[in-house]
Amino acid sequence: MSRTRSDFRFAQAPGALPGLGHALRIWRTPLSFLCSLPSQGDLVRLRLGRQPIYLACHPELADQVLRDSHTFPKGGPGYAQMRTLLGDGIVTCPNAKHKRTRRLLSRRSSALASPITSPPWSRRPTR
Repeated sequence: MSRTRSDFRFAQAPGALPGLGHALRIWRTPLSFLCSLPSQGDLVRLRLGRQPIYLACHPELADQVLRDSHTFPKGGPGYAQMRTLLGDGIVTCPNAKHKRTRRLLSRRSSALASPITSPPWSRRPTR
């Protein structure tokens, strides 16, 4: 059963500093800070400096953001810098390149799943 939009909880991340927002907390303890956000809400607003950033913490919201490139286009302030820093990952990869890479990887992963290409230790010995 999928949830409707009104079922999702929206929250603002606590602990923003004037001028810095949540940048200092992300820099000091990135993993613990990001892992604490789902308990705040399904969609959480945080700030890097004065720039608001929205983080989808619920799997359905994250799936929608990653799949619907027309409603949620990639870009905006800092996008080029993020690509330079992080490379072409799932969040920063342009749509055309992402689709091409996804097709290549899905072919490769399905070929790897076939019994012909299974690792030797998983095959039964022949006598």
